[in-house]
Amino acid sequence: MSTTNEEVDLTDFYTNIGATYAAFESITENNQKIIGEILEPIKADNLSNEEEYILSFIKYRKDLFLKLLKMMDTLNFDKVESIQPGFNSFGNESKRYSILVDIDLKTHTLNVVLFTIDYLLQAEMAQDPFEIALLLSLLHDFGKSPIIANRFSEAIGEDHEKISAHFAKQFLSEYMKKNKNPYVTNDLTQLVYNTLYKNHSISKEDANGFLKILIHVDRKTRDDELLKYKQDKKFISKVEENEI
Repeated sequence: MSTTNEEVDLTDFYTNIGATYAAFESITENNQKIIGEILEPIKADNLSNEEEYILSFIKYRKDLFLKLLKMMDTLNFDKVESIQPGFNSFGNESKRYSILVDIDLKTHTLNVVLFTIDYLLQAEMAQDPFEIALLLSLLHDFGKSPIIANRFSEAIGEDHEKISAHFAKQFLSEYMKKNKNPYVTNDLTQLVYNTLYKNHSISKEDANGFLKILIHVDRKTRDDELLKYKQDKKFISKVEENEI
């Protein structure tokens, strides 16, 4: 019995492999560029009053915080919506969240950090955990940046809090390679990653201490942002007030 060997055209196969590899190289290069740019020496100039106030509370990780604050400008956080229009964190349509979409990502991020400072000062928390809680507040919405979401390949398709966790882990890991800071460690990196990854996905009762703080301050910040919206409006109907 004879058999014939048919030639298989692998042109498309190799073309797809090449395109996939090229895309992977591009993503990797962009990831390294984002991290590399922000890890270069940076000056504490052109900071807003809010940013200077935040840095005044940082003792052990000031350079790290400065780089992340500057990175918000590099990534144009002031041009990114802080929330998906028309939806709250549980995916339900809500009037209040359609209002909050007008608040940009940089403003909201700074609001959360500032609220965290006020909350922790009342709690009289020690310096090291104080800074960790502020770091989590600063990083918690970085995954909403389209640039980060698109360029961090391991997080594509995931929720913003998980993208934030992936970004934070890579950023802190790269930071440790170039900076010898005893307060920026593998343990800190893993703590930040685990806390951010679980944000919005578990109940406050099941969260660790840092995540409980983050959940609380994030929600209270949104309430405060809504209150300011109501105060700034010249007229608000009773129906709209009830919806908010």
